[in-house]
Amino acid sequence: MLQSFRPRRCEPYLEKLAEMYSAVLVTGPRQAGKTALVRHCFPEHEWILFDDALLASQANSDPQLFLQNYSPPFILDEIQKAPGIFPALKEKIDRGEAPKGSIILTGSQPLPLMQLVTESLAGRIGLVSLLPMTPAEAFQYSTKSFSFNDWIEDPPVGETFPWQESPIDFLFRGGFPQMTLKEYSATSDEAAIRLKDYTQTYLSKDLRDISFVSDLGRFERFLRVLASYSGKITELSNIARAADIPQGSAHDWLSLATASLVHWSAPGYSVNLGKRERKRPKGFLIDSGLICNLMSVQSVEGLRKNPLSGFIMESAVANAFRALLFRSSTATVPIYHWNFKNQKEVDLVVEHDGGKLYPIEVKLTANPESDTTSGLESFAEVYGDQVAMKILVTTNERCFWLAKDTLHVPFSAL
Repeated sequence: MLQSFRPRRCEPYLEKLAEMYSAVLVTGPRQAGKTALVRHCFPEHEWILFDDALLASQANSDPQLFLQNYSPPFILDEIQKAPGIFPALKEKIDRGEAPKGSIILTGSQPLPLMQLVTESLAGRIGLVSLLPMTPAEAFQYSTKSFSFNDWIEDPPVGETFPWQESPIDFLFRGGFPQMTLKEYSATSDEAAIRLKDYTQTYLSKDLRDISFVSDLGRFERFLRVLASYSGKITELSNIARAADIPQGSAHDWLSLATASLVHWSAPGYSVNLGKRERKRPKGFLIDSGLICNLMSVQSVEGLRKNPLSGFIMESAVANAFRALLFRSSTATVPIYHWNFKNQKEVDLVVEHDGGKLYPIEVKLTANPESDTTSGLESFAEVYGDQVAMKILVTTNERCFWLAKDTLHVPFSAL
């Protein structure tokens, strides 16, 4: 077992898929903790890392020979570097030579990997997506961490979920294990250095592999503007103007950032499914630390004073809910936002359990008050009995009823 490993919420889902399929693919952004997860869950599997150029070359040029030298059960790490092995894996599975859960794959480039899976392993492979750590995954294991189903049925009212560092420090570090866990980055300054290196690695390496980006400088400027819009309505024309790029490039690069799991969107909520497609989405970068780095927020104190800190908090909470509800691109509970004629809004809306609605408001405060929930009340007036529970998330550590049907959920418990 790896000493620095922290349990992840997707473990039960991963283990369930390993009982159903011969092969399971774990995707997610670089440094989300995929290798640590699969090595923890499958300690008896041989670990083969395709960062080794010789191994990757053999797997691509002569996959049958590679499978003579290495046979399941194994973990093929960074599988996107050995795409030539997929047809050979298909043959092995179809011949019945790969027991359930014996082939575990990881990769940090979801778009090309999904293309390979569709071409070679469709119907033969389980899919899991691992996102950056939430606060509860990083340090809340002695208490009952947040489970959406459990909390809406039996909320732990009166329980506290203590922060092991300040909420602002957590937002500054973000959820990538190398940055948020102090055995890797003892100080916030060290976490900031790692985040800068992460950004450069992503720009210079991963994107060149995924798609042709001829001007990385302009793309980085686009990402910095996109970070400043995290937690806001995605106004592509404004983003393109601020980044000084054509709107067509902004559209293509936004699609690229989304396909590589760096960005995601929450559609506008409406009862009418067609209107949902037409409503403007709200965009989020996948990690608050990454947002801070791209926005050149250089210290915890700088974040505390930053006028966009509330949006960064909202992004972190949105990402935490997504991690709670997201299992893979084929198994997830939708998350929306609500904006009514630019007059009333709710940060997030979860539609769950047969169409029940759970509006969520996020506030960067440790002192929640009932007058901070006007958006939740407006939403409830519009949707009436469809609203099962209203939720307010703040940095306060205690779970309690703020009003009869409004539950306060600590961000530290997510």
